[in-house]
Amino acid sequence: MNTEKMPGASSQNSTSLEAAQKMMKRRHSVIWKKISELIKEGGLSTTAKLEFLDEAFEEYNIKNSGFDGLLDIFFEICQTKEEWEYLVKKT
Repeated sequence: MNTEKMPGASSQNSTSLEAAQKMMKRRHSVIWKKISELIKEGGLSTTAKLEFLDEAFEEYNIKNSGFDGLLDIFFEICQTKEEWEYLVKKT
């Protein structure tokens, strides 16, 4: 079995990875914008916010690169004492 790498293969993989990361960042940006709008409109219950925090922290903890602005959303989403306490416990 030939284990030699093809010339340029690693740069192709790197380019594909970078393109995928950029796409994910754009998708997450749209999602965060929508969530931010819902927060401002008051359209999210505390239960929905806490569920969102749980799921977002799973991504944050694995250092998903598309979640760079997540802390801003965390601070925006917490409006009640219960929500802030939950966020503090998660960190």
